[in-house]
Amino acid sequence: MIIRICFFILLSFSFLTVSGQKRPDPIYFLNSAIFDLNKVYLNPIRIDSISVNKDTPGGKVFVFTKQRSFTYLTLNDILLKYTKLDINSNSILFRINGNVTKDVVDIKIDDTYFIYVKTDSLSKVKYVGKKFRALILVSIDLEKAERKPEIRLRGNQDFMP
Repeated sequence: MIIRICFFILLSFSFLTVSGQKRPDPIYFLNSAIFDLNKVYLNPIRIDSISVNKDTPGGKVFVFTKQRSFTYLTLNDILLKYTKLDINSNSILFRINGNVTKDVVDIKIDDTYFIYVKTDSLSKVKYVGKKFRALILVSIDLEKAERKPEIRLRGNQDFMP
């Protein structure tokens, strides 16, 4: 009985150590150049093909676009175009497609997206500490197609397309 328990504990421990090991992240290539998947927002309509090579630890993901060269917008370009904010301000928090962006350096956004920007100031929010009231939340939504106009009924969160 004790041998079975020891064997079970040993088997459980070896399973945890093997399954708990972190595999390296894959390396991403865009038109044969390495890119950071967390910093480049590529419109899916531009993608021609994707292939995966599993020969290396973590693997390699190759993304090829229909047109080999295209332009990107930076967060500064978007702020200049859609707001009157300065990117050098320390009081801006960016949220792109619902995800808070911690590192805003070198972010590139495909210029074919339909870009919707909304800014919110926390200056009048009472439950936020005073040191955070100067914070401005910039929400950037990237969409493949233009939004359809919607009619909002007063006092109701439902909308009609």
